Amino acid sequence: MKSTDVKHSIAGFYFQLLIACYELVNVYEYEDAYVGVECDADIRVNYGDEKFIEAKFYSDDTFTRNHEAITHTIYNFYHTYKKTKTNGEFQIKTNVPFAPSETEFFKNWNRKHFENPVEYINYVKDCLVREYIEKKEGKKAFEEFKNFYSNVNPHLIRPQYKRALIEHLHQNPSEYKNYCNKELISDEEIFEFIKLISFNTPRKKVDKFNSIIELKDSTFAERKPA
Repeated sequence: MKSTDVKHSIAGFYFQLLIACYELVNVYEYEDAYVGVECDADIRVNYGDEKFIEAKFYSDDTFTRNHEAITHTIYNFYHTYKKTKTNGEFQIKTNVPFAPSETEFFKNWNRKHFENPVEYINYVKDCLVREYIEKKEGKKAFEEFKNFYSNVNPHLIRPQYKRALIEHLHQNPSEYKNYCNKELISDEEIFEFIKLISFNTPRKKVDKFNSIIELKDSTFAERKPA
């Protein structure tokens, strides 16, 4: 690991601890409340209603729905949802805003305004597929798709197989089950999970140092008198 990687990893974990402290300050009045770090999420809060928080930092100025950190988090969150059977909140906290092209998609998600639920359901399925095609559940099917796609598009020098697969599944949604755990592909259950997700983002990019300073200030501001 590079020295810069170590520095950023330590800063990232420190930020997790600060979020945990902030949440602890806000739940201290609840008798059986607890806050955990690296417990099915970066931070897990329980004060009757559970909350799972993942903090994602980006060097880019914005993020999109297809960023690997986001799709991987959705994948992990859904498995936590299946395991815990919770009706709590799943929150993704970032230091950058949505990309302009994605603003409506994510803001409607935060508002729980799903004019086209299928778009969101298929997005979660896409997140699951992106992970499962690298595992035994979907690897064989993905290899078969790549062979098929290469034969149909022999002129492509560097085929974008994952992107092509997602586009194919949008046209053939009955095939999602071929690429991931069939027990996970329930539109009704996925939609209930979607309603529990929120995105905590700034209006403009905030670097990691300033994020830490702002969070420390917010924690002291929320601190209750002894």
